[in-house]
Amino acid sequence: MDSGRFESGVSGYVVGRCEITVYFPIDTRGQPDISCKQCPYYRTSSRSCALTDKIVPYGEKFVAPSCPLRREEVIDADNGEN
Repeated sequence: MDSGRFESGVSGYVVGRCEITVYFPIDTRGQPDISCKQCPYYRTSSRSCALTDKIVPYGEKFVAPSCPLRREEVIDADNGEN
């Protein structure tokens, strides 16, 4: 990138957004495991989140308070329906 492009300042920004989907498992008794350890963005070695870059307390059992994911509908694994 040319470092001289912004020597007179920045007039604005272009916003880039991303939406991700994470599927948390539900056992055959209907008990969901909604915890950071089930998320592909959980870094087990550093116990941190790759999305927020924050340390996750008790990620083996809970979802971090800083988690950007919103919970949505339950999808039936047998037939793909809600």
